[in-house]
Amino acid sequence: MSLKPFRDYPGWEGTGLPTKNTCDLTNPRQRFLWIFTALPGVVGAPLPLPTEYWEHVSYHMVECGLRLGGNQIKKYQPPQGSLLNRWTAAGKWVPLDEPDPDAKTLADVVDDMSHADKIALKEIVLDKMGLREAHPGAPDGHLQVTDLAHRVGINPDRLLVVLTDFGLNLTTDSYVPIATAERLITHLGL
Repeated sequence: MSLKPFRDYPGWEGTGLPTKNTCDLTNPRQRFLWIFTALPGVVGAPLPLPTEYWEHVSYHMVECGLRLGGNQIKKYQPPQGSLLNRWTAAGKWVPLDEPDPDAKTLADVVDDMSHADKIALKEIVLDKMGLREAHPGAPDGHLQVTDLAHRVGINPDRLLVVLTDFGLNLTTDSYVPIATAERLITHLGL
């Protein structure tokens, strides 16, 4: 069997850690890549070197004649409640017939957090998703027109014209429901 050069095969583009389900087993760069996740004796970092290094090792193994085909007797079980991060996600190899635990939802992860972490998460979500009310007097679920204009990067007077097109006759001191703001952002293509 003749192989194309390494660079002619696409690299792994998954997120987190390579697993059997996220690797293309027909691609020599990825055929054995998933096997290097959580190697025995590696503690604290299940993929301590860059993924590209392990792609080279996988390709080398294919060049040396190794093939998949034996009966797999164990599988990698990712950790529960954390992202598959090559530096911190421990996970483990377990017998193939061991049932996988139920996947945790984001709600489950939040339920397991301390109260202080929940407060910190709330602050991050409010800031990163633009849900924090800029004016303390704004009703819940509303933004002042000037704040919305600032967030979408247009002049408040231009925003008032667009809002009028939406059938809303407002002033810069008026409040807009966040749902309306989201429709407006979609309408403007932002």
